[in-house]
Order: sequence, then C-alpha cells, then structure tokens
Amino acid sequence: MQIIYEKENIALLQIHDDETPTLNYGFVEKLEIAVNELNENKKLKVVVLNGNEKYFSSGADKNLLANIVNRGSVLHTFTSYVAQIPSLITSIHVPTIAAMQGHAIGGGLAMGLWCDFILMGEESLYGANFMKLGFTPGMGSTTILPYIFGYYLAAEMLFSGNLFKGAEIRSANKSLKNYIVPNKHVYQQACDLAIELASSSAETIRLLKNNLIKLKQSLLTTAIANELDMHKTLKPLVALN
Repeated sequence: MQIIYEKENIALLQIHDDETPTLNYGFVEKLEIAVNELNENKKLKVVVLNGNEKYFSSGADKNLLANIVNRGSVLHTFTSYVAQIPSLITSIHVPTIAAMQGHAIGGGLAMGLWCDFILMGEESLYGANFMKLGFTPGMGSTTILPYIFGYYLAAEMLFSGNLFKGAEIRSANKSLKNYIVPNKHVYQQACDLAIELASSSAETIRLLKNNLIKLKQSLLTTAIANELDMHKTLKPLVALN
C-alpha cells in the first residue's frame, strides 16, 4: 500500500501494490497506517483510492477462505478483522473517490462503495459473491449495496453472488450513468473529479465531509453488528476447492 501525492492537496492511495489484489491478514494494519498519515496532513483535500489495472480489489483470498472452511474455523474471527476496513475508509477526514476501473468483488467491492464517490468501468465485473463462497455477506455489504445500487439490484447481487458488468449496473440504475464509464477513462475521470472537489477550502471540505459521513457511519455500525451476528452462528455451506 502506498500514498502518492499527485498534487499538494490530492493524494492517491494505491491499495494494492503488487499482483495480489486481495484482502488478507495484514491489510488492515497497512490501511490504518495510511489513513493516519492522510488524516495528519492538514493540506489534504481529496483522496483517490486505486487498485491495479485488472482488479480494484478481488476481496479476501480464496485460499485463506478455503483454510477457514476446511479447518472448521469460525468465520466471525476473519470477518471481524476485515470489518475494520470500511470503518477506516469512512474515517478519512476528506472526500474519498474509488477509481474502480478494474474488477471489484466481494469485500473489494464493499471497500470501494464505502467511499464518498465511486467510478466504475463499463467492461469490469462487480459483485458480492459471498453466498457463492458459502457464507453470508460482510463488510457492511448488506447496507451499502442497497444504498448505492438500489434494493432490487443489490438483493440480486447479494442473494445470487453473481457478477455484473459495469454497463449492466448502469442500465439497472440510471442514477449511476455519469459514474460508470469506459474502463480507460475511469482513472482520469476520478482525477478530474478530485481536482474539482479540491477547489474549495480545506476547512469547508472537512466540515461538510464530517457532516455527510455521519449517516453512512451509522448505517455501517448497524450493518456490521448484524452481519457479525450471522457469521457467529453460520457454518459454511460449501467447501471451497
């Protein structure tokens, strides 16, 4: 994970710095260090989250999940760990933009959706595949997907675990039409939006962010509590290969 200052007041948070775009043990600690650094920068006005070209984030590593299932471990331990990710994202003091030009799956999608703005690629795949892996959703997915995508599309995503192309999501939710663009334009559009947002003073930006984020943080607290209750009692439905 790396912070790159594109401008004095705009930071790029590169959430994955290699060819393994997964949310494993160690990710939360790295994210916490990065968030603390960003929040200490009083000149900062906007943060853009970016993955690598193919994936914004692919969620938890399948081998790690398979080990949890095969050992009969309680999912609650791992899901409690990754549940800290959206809390850290929403604790950033300035607006955040998720540049999801690559695929965003499971917890990777949830992480992006907890940002203040999202930009997605027409050709990339997005979905909450928790149920296909054998357990109920986490990371606030049960709340943030309906909040962003609308109830019916979110319910289909959550219950089926199917992946949808960005273009399909745009067709199902016209309110997202300006935020789902050809993949090659996602990052540049995120940067353009960051520059536009940064035109206001740092003080007013932080005041507004602090006010607007309160609703999402309240929704997140309730969602995480409900999801962890499900995970405490759930035995995985299928064994992962």
